[in-house]
Amino acid sequence: MLQKYKINQTLHRYSSVSAIVSLLGVFFIIGITLLLPAKVADATSASSTINFQSRLLTSSGAVVPDGNYNVEFKIYNSASSSGSSQGSCSGDSSCLWVETRTGANTVSVLGGYMSVQLGNVNAFPSVMNWGQPLWLSVRIGGIGGSPSWDLEMNPRLPLTAVPYAFSSQSLVYNSGSYSSSLVFNPQSGNNTYDLPDIGGATANVCLSTGNCVGNGSSGSSIGGSGSANTIALFTGSGYTIGNSLLTQSGSTIATAGVLQAGTSVLTTLLDTPSSGGTLAVGTTNATGGIDLNQSTTLASNDNLAYVSGTGSFDQSASSGNFATGSGYVHLNGNTTIASGKTLQVNGTTTINTGSTTALQVQNSSNASLLTADTTNMRLGVDVAYAAMSSPSISNITTSTTGGNLTANTYYYEVTAVDAAGGETSPSTQASQTTTGSTSTVTITWAPIAGAAAYNIYRSTTSGTFTTGDDSTIGTVSGSNLTFIDTNITLNNATASAPSTNTAYYASSNNSNGDLQLSVGGNGTPTGQLYVGGNVPANYSGITSAGLNAPQSVSVSGSYAYVTNPGNNTLEIFDISNPANPVEIGSTNSGLSSPYFAAVSGHYAYVASYNNSSIVIFDISNPPNPVEVGSTTNGLSYPNFVAVSGQYAYVTNSSTTIGLTIFDISNPANPVEVGSAITGLHSPTSVAISGRYAYVTGNGNYPYSLYIKPSSLPL
Repeated sequence: MLQKYKINQTLHRYSSVSAIVSLLGVFFIIGITLLLPAKVADATSASSTINFQSRLLTSSGAVVPDGNYNVEFKIYNSASSSGSSQGSCSGDSSCLWVETRTGANTVSVLGGYMSVQLGNVNAFPSVMNWGQPLWLSVRIGGIGGSPSWDLEMNPRLPLTAVPYAFSSQSLVYNSGSYSSSLVFNPQSGNNTYDLPDIGGATANVCLSTGNCVGNGSSGSSIGGSGSANTIALFTGSGYTIGNSLLTQSGSTIATAGVLQAGTSVLTTLLDTPSSGGTLAVGTTNATGGIDLNQSTTLASNDNLAYVSGTGSFDQSASSGNFATGSGYVHLNGNTTIASGKTLQVNGTTTINTGSTTALQVQNSSNASLLTADTTNMRLGVDVAYAAMSSPSISNITTSTTGGNLTANTYYYEVTAVDAAGGETSPSTQASQTTTGSTSTVTITWAPIAGAAAYNIYRSTTSGTFTTGDDSTIGTVSGSNLTFIDTNITLNNATASAPSTNTAYYASSNNSNGDLQLSVGGNGTPTGQLYVGGNVPANYSGITSAGLNAPQSVSVSGSYAYVTNPGNNTLEIFDISNPANPVEIGSTNSGLSSPYFAAVSGHYAYVASYNNSSIVIFDISNPPNPVEVGSTTNGLSYPNFVAVSGQYAYVTNSSTTIGLTIFDISNPANPVEVGSAITGLHSPTSVAISGRYAYVTGNGNYPYSLYIKPSSLPL
């Protein structure tokens, strides 16, 4: 149908010409067929433009000239309104959309006809409500690059039913000024959506982002008032959500099966439905672990425990601290401190166990370097303790002379004693019958590893010895394996052999065969420190390089300083490898028969005997000692030097000069500040401790001299 509308505005360059717009029709090309009510075509094929065709005529009915015209289109939701300004919807709330076609987007008019795809230049809003009445208006701006706009045509053109095809992308319901839509997102496959039979009053499908209200009177509904992204509570107890096994009682939702979530479960409380139950987390599928990403608190009197298996508590990836409260930390298994790590204990550490290996410090080869034996009260360095075996009597004989044993049958037991006084249980009894009154009995037994001594017990009653029935008749050292009982002397007339073994020995050296140390013991030792192992039989290193009748040696750091009277030199050796001392320096500057060198800081103070002087060397470069000072004041054949603070104390072999003291605060200029003669005769050495100097002399006892704190040192 052809409709003609007069435009009472004058077109650009045609001031005396009126134009008539002939609207041939308005078509919505959206790719659906309105005659198929059962299904809706795929929404992705719908067009987003409206095809608009019209014809422009002059007021006399003539066709306007061909050309590219400036045209503006607007869509309103009202047939009439205040109108909006050119180029926008500003000023009129009824204006929903505007499209201005100028420049490269002008409309081509041929023979008076123009055809436009509305929405091609300015897309329709995505929220455009096509379900309401709409009107179209047109405004002509003439030909050329500078439009001269007429007024909008009036009346506006109502849009007919065809644009409602836009709603095929969604299901739309209008109620007054409100509109609701069911929108389908782009689909990746063919899907079927089944909606329940809504014939029943209680079969409700509820909105997820608003209030979801049902009466909850049967299993087919969800009752209550919900909120965004939540499932509303049931209004009655016992109802379920489909077949999910979720049930509700009051404000509690429970499941009889497994509750799983794709990403997370947000809750302030997880609990079991009944008291005494177990809440299991990650028992089936969580083989990768359970991450606690926030601080986790255990309630009062609750525990975190491994029930079984080989699980571990690993904090290796954390730089924080593992802190405990005022209670105990129970380490019921082996505890390993990784290489390079530190176990720091700021308080008291108690090892409350009775074991021969209660505490061990081991090296990388698992050899015990420090062992605490809390059973026998021992502390061992570089040893491994083992229980000592009981002796076994190998032979027993008697003689009728040499003693005062009377005729009788005697029963003997032997025990081994360790270095700390611990004692083994006794050997198997051995008996011997004597005659006359001057007999002796000789007992021999096999050696026991680690035994420091053996105790021999005797009784005249067989079986278990008890106090009063037996006595300790003797003790022999660990190297003796024979005892002769003469009955002349008894060690302890009321002693009895121990019933349990308390003797242990260092069964092995773990790293150094020449070092073993055991402290303490349960027995009655003669001292509290026991050193075992092998006494070194050979030296570690030796050298004679540069030496001739060496007199003394002083060590500082990695260097040894040796006085060498035979060559009148001070020799310096590198002893960083004690097995291979290497001569690296030597000096004879100012020396004549040097007897002793004292090293303090970067200086060596040498007593030079024959020229009665003290020579001071700078040894900051040990291979090249340099003389920096010397003095002969107050000296007579010096033989020893001791340095304390800023003073050097020198003994003199002369009978007239005993001890001379020098101020060496300036090593290049030693100054005599005092001397002592009384009571000294040919002193040979001096040691300084606090305010006293302790001096030894040939033929004299050591003397102590009081050093005055004021004035001179002596």
